[in-house]
This record gives sequence, C-alpha cells and structure tokens, in this order.
Amino acid sequence: MAGEIVNKPTDVLTGKTGTMTAEQTVQSTSEQTEVETPKQPTVITEDPSALYCDALNEQNINQIADGKAIVRVVLVGFEEYGKSTFAGSLYYNFFTKESFCGHVLCDSETYSGFERRILIRRMDIAPDIKSKRTIKGENPLLVMSLMSELTGKYKLVISDRSGEDYSQFSGTLEEIADNQLLKVADHVIFFVDSVKMTENFGKLRYSYKNFLNELVNKDLLGKNARVKVVFNKYDQGKVHQEYSEKKKQAETMFSEVLGTDRKYDVFEIDSTGASDRFASVENLTKSFLLGTDVTMGKKKKLLDWANNELNG
Repeated sequence: MAGEIVNKPTDVLTGKTGTMTAEQTVQSTSEQTEVETPKQPTVITEDPSALYCDALNEQNINQIADGKAIVRVVLVGFEEYGKSTFAGSLYYNFFTKESFCGHVLCDSETYSGFERRILIRRMDIAPDIKSKRTIKGENPLLVMSLMSELTGKYKLVISDRSGEDYSQFSGTLEEIADNQLLKVADHVIFFVDSVKMTENFGKLRYSYKNFLNELVNKDLLGKNARVKVVFNKYDQGKVHQEYSEKKKQAETMFSEVLGTDRKYDVFEIDSTGASDRFASVENLTKSFLLGTDVTMGKKKKLLDWANNELNG
C-alpha cells in the first residue's frame, strides 16, 4: 500500500526509530539489488564462556530493540561507590514484588547479569575480592522490560560499568567508542561514596574533577540527559560531622565542571536498602522511570505509529 508505515526497531544507541514508508523501503531494496552482489551467510560464533542472559555491551545492545520506547540510564562512579549494589537492589525489588514504583517487571534479556550482582554482594568472601563487583572491561548493560498502566510496556537499559573503567578513563578513542550510550542517555547518575567523601574529600574532588573534565571535553555527556548526583551510603556518612559541608563542596565542584547551564538533581540513598527498607532506592528509581518524565512520554507517543496514523 502506498505510503504505508513500516515499523522498524528502535536503535538503542542512536535513539532513532528508523521508520520509513513502504515505498522508500521498496526503492531502497531495489537500488541495493542492482549494485550489490549476493553475499555468503555470515557465521556468528558466541563466547562459550558467556552466561545465558548475561549483561550486554554497546556492540550487541541493539539486538534488544523492538520498536517500543526505551529509557537509557547510565550509572557513573568509581570503585565501591555502590553502582552495582544499586542495580542489584533495583532488580531485587522488581523481581520479588508484584509491583515496584508503579511498574511490573515483565521480562529481562539479562537475568544472569542482574543475578550475578546480587550473588557477589551476598557472598561471604574477603572484602578486597568482594569489592570487585563489576570487573574492568566486562559487559555493563542490563535490560528490563517494564510495564505500567500509564506507560504500557517499554525497555529500561541500565549501564553499570566497572568503577575501575571510570577511574582509569583517559579519553582514548577506544574508551569513547565504548561509552557511546552516554551521548544518548536519558539519565546520567553520578554516584558519590559519602564515607570516602568525608574521610578524604581532596582525593574524591581530584578524581571526579579530572573525569568530568574528560567527559565535557570529549563531548560524551548528552545535552538532553537529566543528570543526578547521588550521595550513596548517606546513612554512614552522616555520622561524620563534616558530611554536610563536604556534600556542599561536592555539589559546587559538579556545578563548576558541568557548567551553570547544566542543572542536576541531588539524592541521598542507601543502595543496600538495609537502613531504610529501600525507601531511598525507590525514590531514585522513580526519577528515571517512564511516566515521570514528560520528554520520554512524548517519545512514547511518537513511537506509537499505529495510533498516530489512525488519528492523524
């Protein structure tokens, strides 16, 4: 049918829907047929050591795109700052509860990736080994299929890259290629370890300031991303008398490097959920789920091509 809309998968990294008319599709196919010679099928081999439903990377994340809305969240922070613990707590609440933050977990392409984060956190092993919750260079992307009455079904993609990857970030071409999700992220969450901040603020400021400068200089921080600064382990940090003052200094540092035009929200959480029964985890989670963000709501309407055509 002339002008018929062909629904094509959403590209997770670029954010494009790739929607085109049937005429354009036929024309494109015809042109390719004239100039291209048949190619032999490509044999794809998988790593036999990889776990089934393990975390994904930026080279294979697009395989989960199915045309539905996608919310992309990047967790940023150094070693032992609580990123993986938060990801595990997020999964635990969605998996064990009928509904969490008004949403239901329908499915996940990365069950093993989530389960491993919970397992390592609970294992009774030496602290120096336990702290390596996400190994440098390992696949960082976790996926959930969520649904609520307000939004319908959509994908939540969470980047949980190792703290070592961030602490050793130097802005090489390879590192930039592996962090393309930052450019199109809907939410970028910077984790701060409240205990480390109060004990050695100078080290935290030096590390974060250098890293943030690299992100800004390499244009890796998307202009449309909603930025959040999360003071993790706040329940432990507040026992230090200097916590409030150091927290203000940290916020000032973020403002100076990110620029006055870049606004951000501030959260205090216990990513383990032990001190507040996951209340602070729930508060942070609500801030990036679809339905709480007007912009993402508009994106969902754009992706609903069938209703747009019927009502257009």
